[in-house]
Amino acid sequence: MTTPTAPLTTLSNSDSHKGGVWLIAFITRLPSWTHEEFCAYWKETHAPLVAPFLARHGIINYRQIHINPATSSILGLPAESAVQYDGIVQLQVSSLEAWAEAVKDPFYTDVIVPGEQHFFTGKKIVLGVVAEVFVGVEWGEEFGVI
Repeated sequence: MTTPTAPLTTLSNSDSHKGGVWLIAFITRLPSWTHEEFCAYWKETHAPLVAPFLARHGIINYRQIHINPATSSILGLPAESAVQYDGIVQLQVSSLEAWAEAVKDPFYTDVIVPGEQHFFTGKKIVLGVVAEVFVGVEWGEEFGVI
């Protein structure tokens, strides 16, 4: 018996579906913060602060991914095999040029950046521009397109 297959979907940043470019940042909390304090502040204080700014600059999507600090024990892996960050930010922007303009906004430089420095360390942030997104399952449907 054969299993039916669905076409695989791969999106590149040049694809126009939903438009834009995905930016990601892996972030690390300041050592003086517990993981719980970091997550609560990021979600309850920082997100409401940045949301109007992001909307004003046409940011398509903003996601916070909070990493479980017990990942290695949950998965039965050595600690060095687990993600060594506290969170991941995903931003979908209309273009890299639009993002470059947004970060020139005085609200970004005078409020958001100092706010970020309050709870995570810039020395341990890793940034990336997503080259492509492979979609295996979206909303419970196999091989959907995001």
